[in-house]
Amino acid sequence: MRILSYTLSKNGRSKNLICFNSKIFNSKHIYSLLLSFLLGLIVFTSPQTVFGSDDPYLETEPTESPSYSGSDAQADKNSSIPTQVTETTADQSSNQNPPPRGQRGKISITTTPSKAVVYLAGQNLGKTPIEEMEVNSGRHDLTIMLEGEELVRERVNIWPNQTLVLDKKLILPYGSLTITTTPSKAKVFIDGENVGQTSGAPLTVNNIQAGTRILKVTAGKKSKEMQVEIKGEETLSLEIVLGK
Repeated sequence: MRILSYTLSKNGRSKNLICFNSKIFNSKHIYSLLLSFLLGLIVFTSPQTVFGSDDPYLETEPTESPSYSGSDAQADKNSSIPTQVTETTADQSSNQNPPPRGQRGKISITTTPSKAVVYLAGQNLGKTPIEEMEVNSGRHDLTIMLEGEELVRERVNIWPNQTLVLDKKLILPYGSLTITTTPSKAKVFIDGENVGQTSGAPLTVNNIQAGTRILKVTAGKKSKEMQVEIKGEETLSLEIVLGK
């Protein structure tokens, strides 16, 4: 590669020429080529320097939406599902909207045993059995009582021009306990209260509140204590042997 510089004078004017690989170029031509080359280099290495970040021809890296897997994906899916609360009532149609008020429907109720007192929306409907009694439509509180005990409390739907039919088995929350002991004579305590003693024959205790009770049996220096489960309207029979 050979680069030579010449100065040519003509009519009192001088002109600079450059010879590059046997080709002659005007010096102004060379400067223009160099300037174009430098600008092209700048654009190629850093396009944002010339066009800026808002240039429509510049490609931007796409933004990916977050992805989930496993339980995280299921949790994100479930988070968009609203929670629905369903009120439990005696009427299977209670999942629907409440019945309209201001109209009339009917209700029929039977219980085992009978002669239970029924209240609907606080109004005494009388004793069971109740057959096709006309009442106000709507969603109401139903209460059934027997021997002074509230055994049923629930919400029911009374639809206009329809009859709601209910059949309830009532269980009083009291049970009985029959105890046989060895030795045959022993004192019996339930929840710390002396309820009697065995005297050579089984001891039966009635009207015990249903639930878990503490039973204790003592005979002299011998004693035994345990938890027993009393169920409504059932009799629990136990045979207890006291150790030496």
